[in-house]
Amino acid sequence: MKTGRASAIGGLLETAFDLDIRLANLLGKARDSGLFLEAFPRLPMKPTVKLEYALRALVCLAKKAGDGSVMTIDEVANAEEIPAKFLAQIMAELRRGGLVSSRRGKEGGYFLAKRPEEVSLHEVIALMQGDMLGQDMESTGTSGSAVSSAWKSQREDFEKRLSSYTLRDVLSGDNREMYYI
Repeated sequence: MKTGRASAIGGLLETAFDLDIRLANLLGKARDSGLFLEAFPRLPMKPTVKLEYALRALVCLAKKAGDGSVMTIDEVANAEEIPAKFLAQIMAELRRGGLVSSRRGKEGGYFLAKRPEEVSLHEVIALMQGDMLGQDMESTGTSGSAVSSAWKSQREDFEKRLSSYTLRDVLSGDNREMYYI
């Protein structure tokens, strides 16, 4: 039974749990060097529905990039199975953020304001959800400095990775179909 396309976006965000393991390893090294740290909890990183819909809408528009065509809210909403009213709010926010442009009139609609390779996932996440990994931790207490340093390093790595991953990259992985029996 066909259930949908493999999600390059979801795959990248799921790898955030790899950060969890790397951070635990760093903290373990700190513990081994004499600092006692309890098991670090899993990262509470969950993309919002708004972010997911924005990314799906942008990928939908990216498929049309370069041919000069535009898509209406209803076309994007139908293609991506997103409620049209919610999508209208998201598209307005994407337009204010400079990621999409719109054309009015009978032949109007939305289109990407930049080429797909110029729109990073980090840029979309920052616009739609803000900072996924939160603020830096305080470096107080006997182990605060080690925890803060590890957190900052992992956060910077994740942001760097998101910055290097673009809508073009998502499109290149979008042609895979997944089937489950």
